[in-house]
Amino acid sequence: MNIAMPTKITAGDTLQITQAASDYPASSGWSLRYTFNGAAGVITITSVASGSEHLFSISSAVTSGWGPGLYSWTCYAVNGSDRFTILAGQITILPDPTTATATDARSIWQTRADAIRAVLEGDATPDQRRFKMPDGVEIDKATGAELILEYEKLQVKIRDDARASRMANGRNSGRKIVTRFTR
Repeated sequence: MNIAMPTKITAGDTLQITQAASDYPASSGWSLRYTFNGAAGVITITSVASGSEHLFSISSAVTSGWGPGLYSWTCYAVNGSDRFTILAGQITILPDPTTATATDARSIWQTRADAIRAVLEGDATPDQRRFKMPDGVEIDKATGAELILEYEKLQVKIRDDARASRMANGRNSGRKIVTRFTR
């Protein structure tokens, strides 16, 4: 049986999945159920028959009530009093962007780098001045050389995060791979 459940969904989006389960055909009275178990709660969805396949059609009104986070899921086949667990995995439910509250989407590395730059430029906010360096010193009490060194370390982490994000989204890493062929 192929796994039809995506690895990520967005709360508030319609979820439609058609899943074949040759050992548990819908035409023989079987239905499939997915149970998602996460910190935000437990969610169960049940298929309806579509020939011998199983159809999950969950409206946006239903998914909008799903809390964001990482969930473990279990798929099981049910027919009367019979139940068989057939698949398991994980899914991330992303927050509904139309109802999300304002947040700072910068990484912690970018936030710290911005604070250091603001201190170096002399226009840091009180919150930025309270940031602490890894050694525990507040950034407005560090020397200029310490700030520049820490800023450069943060830039490496920011680039590494950006590269990892690009690769996770199926894009290239941005690095050049050079090869040399010799005889």
